[in-house]
Amino acid sequence: MTPIHPISARTCSPHYGKPALVILSDGTELAGTLTGYDKGKIIINGESGAADSSISSTRKKTPKKKKAHVSLSAYETPSLFAPVTPFSRKLSLESSMIARLFVLS
Repeated sequence: MTPIHPISARTCSPHYGKPALVILSDGTELAGTLTGYDKGKIIINGESGAADSSISSTRKKTPKKKKAHVSLSAYETPSLFAPVTPFSRKLSLESSMIARLFVLS
C-alpha cells in the first residue's frame, strides 16, 4: 500500500485506476477505484476520463419503462445478507473528510 499525502490533483493523478482504501475522519473505511480529483474532492468508482457535467441538454428523452410488479409469497423473503461489492457506487469525497488515503501499487 502506498499512502497519498497531501491529497491533491498532482499527488492523486499517477494513481488513477488503481484500487484505493479511504479512511474517513470518523473511522469509516471505504474501498474502491481511485478515478479522479476535482475541486477539492476525490472521486472513487467514477468513470475513467469522463466528467459528470458532460451530459448535453440536446439529448433525446427516452420513454419511461413500466416497472415490473414483484410480489412475495409468505415463503419468499428478501435476503438480509445481499452480496455487497466494495467497487460499486460512485463516491465524491471532500478532502477535509479524509484522514488517510492509500492505493495498492
